[in-house]
Amino acid sequence: MWLPPPPPVPTVTVRLGHEAITVTGPSNADKTGMDVGLWEYEETLYSPRGDSAAVRFCWDAIKYDGCTVYLARPGGQVSPLQNSNVERLLWTQDGEYLVGAGANTLRLWNLSGGVRSVVYRTKTGAPGGIQRLWLVPNGRGRSDLCVSSLDNLRYDTPGQQKPTLERLGLNTVQALDGEAACPVPTRR
Repeated sequence: MWLPPPPPVPTVTVRLGHEAITVTGPSNADKTGMDVGLWEYEETLYSPRGDSAAVRFCWDAIKYDGCTVYLARPGGQVSPLQNSNVERLLWTQDGEYLVGAGANTLRLWNLSGGVRSVVYRTKTGAPGGIQRLWLVPNGRGRSDLCVSSLDNLRYDTPGQQKPTLERLGLNTVQALDGEAACPVPTRR
């Protein structure tokens, strides 16, 4: 009995300086004959220093989905980041850390692949759904990580969202009433 070949493995080439590095995603070998739930290339996010790239591959099958992130570095080094099922990625301004947001978990990876995780919780203590994350310079040479959640929106003035801040232990955040001054980023 003839079986169709398995779907191709997703790959992407990233450029770090003068070097081209091929990043190969997870295998689709176990998905022969399927047209949903296949691993596909999603995005590449280069570090501000240009010395690393985060490459995200995802799959989606009606009710379920998942992602994995690979870190590409000079010398052709490519390594999967542990616990990298995230929907959003963001590099810190110094390019030393990669921040990822899953449905309700924030993750912070260093360039060695070490990870710290925290479940984002609303003021009621329930896990919150992360909608956006961004960095705001705090005037001390670092930035505060700001997180916006539809589960935890407050409207101080009609139409103005007041996002919340989640601390990841990188630095001490001076905040009023437990929240940082996180202006809502404008959509472009």
